[in-house]
Amino acid sequence: MNILNQLNNQFASQNTKSKAKPTLDVWDSLGNDRFLRPFAVEKRKATNRVMDEIYDDLTPYINRCEMPWFAFEKLKKIRISGFMIKDFGGPGFNNLEQGAIIYEMAKRDASITSGVCAHNIIGTAVLNELGSEEQRKRFLPETINMDKMVCFGLTEP
Repeated sequence: MNILNQLNNQFASQNTKSKAKPTLDVWDSLGNDRFLRPFAVEKRKATNRVMDEIYDDLTPYINRCEMPWFAFEKLKKIRISGFMIKDFGGPGFNNLEQGAIIYEMAKRDASITSGVCAHNIIGTAVLNELGSEEQRKRFLPETINMDKMVCFGLTEP
């Protein structure tokens, strides 16, 4: 037996451990759902399903550099908008739960994630925290159910 075969045989016995099966769901593989409340786990999984369903339909929008507005209609149905807002129909997520929802969107499309985050974090959350009670009553129900989208404009002087 030549030296190379001897070395290979020596190490072959050490490589008999089975390798971990690769996963496409990193969140699940790390067991992170144990840190979420049960309803937030369901919302995370629903977001994952919606993003899986629409994934193939996103390519034409990406190629044309257009916002895939149809995705917002799909996300509207699972009622995740409002992120951390507890009233006016908001889900009342905590920071980690909000992050889990954002993660499920971001692992598939940045434009949808940016739009949803701008609407919820820059828009709706600011209205909730800084708006008067009259403003909150006027705007939050329609923004949380995504009948109206909040946007943010930034310009130079």
